[in-house]
Formats: sequence, structure tokens, C-alpha cells
Amino acid sequence: IWAMKQPYKAALTGLIAYITLIVISAIFAGIAGGATGVLGAILGGVILKIIIILALIRLMYINK
Repeated sequence: IWAMKQPYKAALTGLIAYITLIVISAIFAGIAGGATGVLGAILGGVILKIIIILALIRLMYINK
């Protein structure tokens, strides 16, 4: 599997994809609900989002 052979690149790709999904979600929430929709999309599940982002960053440092 690609992630086993190149874990740094896999973690970086995952981090970029996850942040992109958060941004896209905020954009669509802004279109649908205005400023409160954007704020809700960004802050909704903020603890889980932070944990996932920190885990991906940690994987990048471990496998550098």
C-alpha cells in the first residue's frame, strides 16, 4: 500500500484533503446560511477537527 511505503506523503495528503474539506464545507454553509452557517461549519466539532489535524501533523513529524 502506498501509505506504508511513503507515510510522510500520505499524512501530508490527508492533511491537505481534510483542511480542504473543512474549507469547502464552510463555503457551502456560508452560501446556505450566511455568516452563522460559516461559523457553525468551522466551530462544529472543533475538538475533533483539532485532534485529527494534530494527529496528521504528528504523523508527518514521526515519518519525516
